[in-house]
Amino acid sequence: MKKIRNLSAQSLVFNKVIFLIILLTLIFVAFSAVDGADINISNSTSGGLNRTVNQSNSGDRIVLDAGVYTNNVTDIYVYNKNLTIVGKDSKNTIIDARKQGRIFYIINSVTLINLTLYNGYAGSSENGGAIFNTGNLTLINCTFSNNAAYQGGGVLSLIMVLL
Repeated sequence: MKKIRNLSAQSLVFNKVIFLIILLTLIFVAFSAVDGADINISNSTSGGLNRTVNQSNSGDRIVLDAGVYTNNVTDIYVYNKNLTIVGKDSKNTIIDARKQGRIFYIINSVTLINLTLYNGYAGSSENGGAIFNTGNLTLINCTFSNNAAYQGGGVLSLIMVLL
């Protein structure tokens, strides 16, 4: 009789261990599947694109409504997070720096989709008129127009750009 009880006690412990492993696995999967948030902005959003990028979290997706963005669109630093910035379409979602500065400095990972980057200006001795990239940059359906710099009027990339 004792052997039967020992087997039952061992079986009960084994079942508890299996249950705990399954529970921990489910918790891990649930938390690892969490994606960043979608942040929708328009060309009249307070603080513009620069503030939105600064307040976003890694993994967020910033969605730009169609329009011309001119307010607070220069010297946007992306250095401690991975972001995706998406426009409605590249013909109607335009980031216009008005020759007041470079649009993006990218040190982390950024994906730009459906955007026109226009009038970025890094100066006659600086590089990367619209984008200066030292991280991972992915460009999908983006247009660069009228950007100026010493080198790389549209983009100067020291690392990797995926087109």
